[in-house]
Amino acid sequence: MSNTTTDMTPSPRRKKWKPTPSTAEYHSIIGTRKWQGIRAQVLAAHPYCALCRRLGIVTPATEVHHLRPVQWWTTHEERLQLAYDLDNLLPICHHHHTAEHMRLRRLNGWRPKKERIRNRNKRNKH
Repeated sequence: MSNTTTDMTPSPRRKKWKPTPSTAEYHSIIGTRKWQGIRAQVLAAHPYCALCRRLGIVTPATEVHHLRPVQWWTTHEERLQLAYDLDNLLPICHHHHTAEHMRLRRLNGWRPKKERIRNRNKRNKH
C-alpha cells in the first residue's frame, strides 16, 4: 500500500426529483375516481392503439394520452376541463405513449443526456 492520500470529498449526489406544482396537480387529477372512470371508458370504447392502427398494426391500448398536455394550461379549472375532455384523449400503447412524451419534451428543448454529451463533444472538437 502506498502512503498517497486520496481525495475524500463526497461525490455529488443526484438531487431528488420534486414535482413542479403543475405536475403534482396533474398527478392528483389522474389519481381521482373520475379520471379512472373516464380512462376505463376510453379504453373500453377504443381497445386498440390509435397510432399503431395508423401503421396497420393491431396493438392493445393500455394507456390514455392527453393530446393537449394538461400541465400547459394556467388555471386549475382549465386543467380540469382539459383532463376530462374526451376529445382530448387518445388510447395508445405504452410504446407510443413514451415516444409521444419524448417528442413533447424535445419540442420544449429537452435533450437526452447521451445526446447532450455527444453534441458538447462535437463542439469541443472544432
